[in-house]
Amino acid sequence: MKSLFEQLGGTYHEENGYLIPDLRLPTEEEQPIGIWGQRHLDYLKQYRRVIYINLLTSGKLNTYLADIDRQAQERFERLIEGMKQTQGITERLKAENALEWIGRLNNIRACAREIPTSCKQSYPQFHEIASYTHSHNADCYGIPLSFLS
Repeated sequence: MKSLFEQLGGTYHEENGYLIPDLRLPTEEEQPIGIWGQRHLDYLKQYRRVIYINLLTSGKLNTYLADIDRQAQERFERLIEGMKQTQGITERLKAENALEWIGRLNNIRACAREIPTSCKQSYPQFHEIASYTHSHNADCYGIPLSFLS
């Protein structure tokens, strides 16, 4: 009589007289994952272990993280553009004083990179909101950033 595992197509191999089930994760297309995807992976491992395990065992983790990374990078770039406009960093400034333009742009990039980190440390629920809004295709940046100061 076959076990339920065998009836569902599972196989075993023998090691030291024991039958060990042949368990393999589904193959998944490798995609590059940037800093935002890596940060979200850390978040899933630390706070959403069940979701992490489900994505991993279903073979969808890499695709999910690549999508998160792509969306976060797009939002990061939009945030930088908005901050550039607000602070008056223009192509004219670039032509007139390249060093000041580079310094101010680097400052904006550093500030934009810290927004999720400072939100997560000061307001842990913000990361929850960001994850929730992402999963429901809402816009995380609808939340005013003035509450960070």
